[in-house]
Amino acid sequence: MNSFKEFTISDDEADQRLDRWLRRTCGYVTQSLVERMCRKGQIRLDGSRTKPSNRLSTGQIVRIPSSLEGSGARHRPSSGRRKVTAPMLESFRRSIIHCDDQFVAINKPAGLASQGGTGIHNSADVLARAFSERQGESWLLTHRLDRQTTGVLLFARSVPAARKIGRQFRLRQIEKTYWAVTQGVPQPPVGKIDSPVVHPGPATGPKGLSEKNRQTSEGEGLKRALTHYEVLDKAGSKSALLAVYPHTGRTHQIRVHLANLGNAIVGDRKYRNASRKSSKAPSVRFPCTNKLHLHSRSLSFAHPTLERRVRISAAPPDHFVQTCKFFGWELENGDEQAAEFRFVS
Repeated sequence: MNSFKEFTISDDEADQRLDRWLRRTCGYVTQSLVERMCRKGQIRLDGSRTKPSNRLSTGQIVRIPSSLEGSGARHRPSSGRRKVTAPMLESFRRSIIHCDDQFVAINKPAGLASQGGTGIHNSADVLARAFSERQGESWLLTHRLDRQTTGVLLFARSVPAARKIGRQFRLRQIEKTYWAVTQGVPQPPVGKIDSPVVHPGPATGPKGLSEKNRQTSEGEGLKRALTHYEVLDKAGSKSALLAVYPHTGRTHQIRVHLANLGNAIVGDRKYRNASRKSSKAPSVRFPCTNKLHLHSRSLSFAHPTLERRVRISAAPPDHFVQTCKFFGWELENGDEQAAEFRFVS
């Protein structure tokens, strides 16, 4: 018979996701294992079934199987996954844009997942954990970027800092700016896209996402998504450089919204076919079509302790710069390599 152990959530542990709390409490535990135990009722919150994404509150009681506590080594990836090597850690170190006593910002490269999962052999989260353990810490991922999207990714250096930054993401108080290169030029050149998306799970695929003629009210499986954009430069009607400002943070939101306009992001193999059906853009041979041209340029948010607003900017990757130079576009301030941390208020 299974035995169980109960934990009472403290103030410092509150306002974080259950699955993340489990990993910090039990060591490395796979997401699939957490989901399976929640589904079977082996993990409970205040005596009731729960979901991995549920957020914890002070005083709540989490019940887990006793075998799960301290079993991180047993579930840690081994031969089936790549080991974290010294060159990987050095590459991670070079990606750091800013580091203070509250958080760390990196410029995530294309192809590196933010967080581990099925079929993912490494992730920014794993590298950050390995890197920070050398300093006697455990950096905490505060949000995610798509695997092929580059740019600013934040880690908190403590649970209180993670809670404060995470709360700003949930309340949509963080200003996010992305750069994107599209097939064709969106019309109008400055506009907003307000249409819901449904999470692109295996049963839905790209066709399960919002279409132009879908209702904009939220329904079952649908969540409102709002994106503002502006054309910064263009090459006739062939292509455009966009600044994109997502107000919400749905999965693949920017990619889906631009594809629905008929202006898929260059290198987006998942949604380009859907975009072609409504696109009037001429066929163009881009210098680099095998990498997604979507870059998280900057994040602006309230510093966890200094009570001042900061802005973190990340330089775009080489393939993005190469495409911009191909069309003769100048990036912000004429310095495509600019990466910075600065106070804005």
